[in-house]
Amino acid sequence: MRLLVSCNIGSASQADIERIFRELGWLVEDPNYAATMLDELTSQLPADAQAQVQNGQAFAFKPGTVPPWGIASTEMSRNLRMRLLGKSIDRLQEEADDMVRKFAAEFLKQRNEECTFERALTIRTRDSEEELVAGIIENVSNVSPWGYFRERGGVEKVALIVTFIGWLSCLGISLGMYATQDNKVSEEPYWRQYADRASTAFAIAFITILVNMAYRYKTWRGARYRIQWGKRPE
Repeated sequence: MRLLVSCNIGSASQADIERIFRELGWLVEDPNYAATMLDELTSQLPADAQAQVQNGQAFAFKPGTVPPWGIASTEMSRNLRMRLLGKSIDRLQEEADDMVRKFAAEFLKQRNEECTFERALTIRTRDSEEELVAGIIENVSNVSPWGYFRERGGVEKVALIVTFIGWLSCLGISLGMYATQDNKVSEEPYWRQYADRASTAFAIAFITILVNMAYRYKTWRGARYRIQWGKRPE
């Protein structure tokens, strides 16, 4: 299987891209081995794709492991194309997601500017144009906390609702008992003490879940890009 990630790199030169690849540990330093791998990978592509990567460069995504390997080429002005090859769709999806995030972060670090990915992404068979899985690359740096919570809250969303309702209920019971308490009674009613404790416990749980989700959102948003598989650009 193979996939193509296309990225607008602005004014970045070939030397800039090589430096980014070197920092990421993807660059094959041995020129003879790199040329051998490029020939081997190119031979597995359809004829039209072979013509497009004649001046490309093989790169080893996660060197020291089994494939996927890739071919990077600047086929059009300001446009970098990274072809990733692998034997498993699941692993190719994982590696593509990792590759997009890492390249975008290193490009920003080295160039102090954003690269822009083409949204459409498709996994195809190596030697033909047969489509296996489609996806889209999304920039998540502008997604609001509410948008993240609504889309990816999952279990936490239910837990927040339950703990919030529990806190309000126990607080209401406690306040109700206080309002109806006989002023002559010096000690708090037995059940009100339990309501106070339960209210505190629910409040702590609610705040803990909220803080945890805020931390997850910050980490997720910091990745800047993600791939959603099974979707197509609208």
